[in-house]
Amino acid sequence: MIVPSARDRTVPIPIYSSKGGITSWVIARAIAVLLESIELDSIPDPIPDSIRTRYDIDPLGRSLLLLHQGTSDEEVARAKKNLRWREAFILQAFLAHRRLGNNAIQACVSPHSSP
Repeated sequence: MIVPSARDRTVPIPIYSSKGGITSWVIARAIAVLLESIELDSIPDPIPDSIRTRYDIDPLGRSLLLLHQGTSDEEVARAKKNLRWREAFILQAFLAHRRLGNNAIQACVSPHSSP
């Protein structure tokens, strides 16, 4: 069996920043083991299906798989776009929830205010 060298690969090779002497290859292998050991469809996704469908956003498990093991630059780019979109959506939902909570709080009228 002929194993192609890394230079001959046509799939993206993830590079992970590391500290403490752990190489990017070790991190990549650990992520691969993790992705293979869990059911990606069972990862809870905070984005409702109807919203993901409307905006063409992949489920969270698929986005994670494509980010770390995408077979083309386009798949990796799609995963990054999906995860950025998801992060922005969650942040906006949190801010909207906080605004609603702030609007529900009623302040007491100051006894020293003039009519």
